[in-house]
Amino acid sequence: MNGTNAEATTLVNAVRKCAFSPEKLIALATLYDIRKERRFKMAWEQISRQDNIRFGIFLNAVPGWRGVSDPKHLLFPIPKDATDVNPGLTQNPGY
Repeated sequence: MNGTNAEATTLVNAVRKCAFSPEKLIALATLYDIRKERRFKMAWEQISRQDNIRFGIFLNAVPGWRGVSDPKHLLFPIPKDATDVNPGLTQNPGY
């Protein structure tokens, strides 16, 4: 990850200004704040899986939901059609 914490705070607050009043701006952005903002702004975009993998919480248990515990689910399987056409591909581990 590149950039400074001050730069991240400025960018998160620029996004928050669209929806919140000035007293709702944050003083110092953390990775949790950035993840939370992405969840708010992209709630219906179906990107939570990728974000959860990126932030290292995809395999964590979620109360009331069985969750994913097998690390093989961090990668999708390569389709059989693709491996048939290109024998140089090797299947992702666990599939």
